[in-house]
Amino acid sequence: MNEIKTNRQAERQEYREHITGSILFRIEEDLLDVIPADFSEEDRQGIIEQLLPESKHVLDALGVAELQNEGALYRHIAGAVANAKFLVHRLQEKKNRA
Repeated sequence: MNEIKTNRQAERQEYREHITGSILFRIEEDLLDVIPADFSEEDRQGIIEQLLPESKHVLDALGVAELQNEGALYRHIAGAVANAKFLVHRLQEKKNRA
């Protein structure tokens, strides 16, 4: 009985990790789409590394049903993209001042 429960928990955790990984990949791709191509790889990665941990933290707090809710995920992705655009704008302003 305990072995079945343990297997079920492991399967549920593996499924959750798969969903989370897929969502983080989608977020990263969407973020890369809004970062200008003329930004250095270091700047691009800096923006990604600033935003992805926040997304992972949010996703880790959600249940499987919430992770499967397209509307909620769309809103989160849209927020991450808006944050990326803000960081791009801020970095461009900083470069223009230098």
